[in-house]
Amino acid sequence: MAQPSVHGRFIWQELMTADTAAAGAFYSRVIGWHTEPYPGPESGYSTFSVGSARVGGLTNLAQDVREAGARSQWLPFIGTDDVDATAAAAERLGGKVLHSPADIENVGRYAVLADPQGAAFGAYRPQRPDASRARREVQPGEFAWHELATSDYEAAFDFYRELFGWEALQRMDMGPAGTYLIFGRGG
Repeated sequence: MAQPSVHGRFIWQELMTADTAAAGAFYSRVIGWHTEPYPGPESGYSTFSVGSARVGGLTNLAQDVREAGARSQWLPFIGTDDVDATAAAAERLGGKVLHSPADIENVGRYAVLADPQGAAFGAYRPQRPDASRARREVQPGEFAWHELATSDYEAAFDFYRELFGWEALQRMDMGPAGTYLIFGRGG
């Protein structure tokens, strides 16, 4: 049986922060997530969960990265059928590879990329794509909307459309704020 495609779907969110304990406590109070250390010898990685469903990750923002100017941030991971090809295509389309494709043992393959306007995101191929099932209806506590504020939304959308097959679904005139583009995949 063929594995389901994860290509173009947001399938993981990761929070990189200087204070993982405070972030875990905050999201537990505000959203009801609980954190669990990820198995492995001193991985320093935790997951956010709702019930038994994992919804995201939590990791320490390294001191050297903070000293270079990075701040706490969420990093969305978008599914791809081929991480290496996606990283190469991102560069060809004017983006950057911030972290070269690498494997996470028993988990999958990922890379961290940036679009031509500088927004960072991850490309990810889970070892078991069926474990990253898509649902029509978002469950309470899960991520439900992804939004990108960028300097050139048309160029950014062209990049992501080419990379992940996204489609423009609706454009709304927001007056002085500009146009709001709603995108999707497969309807």
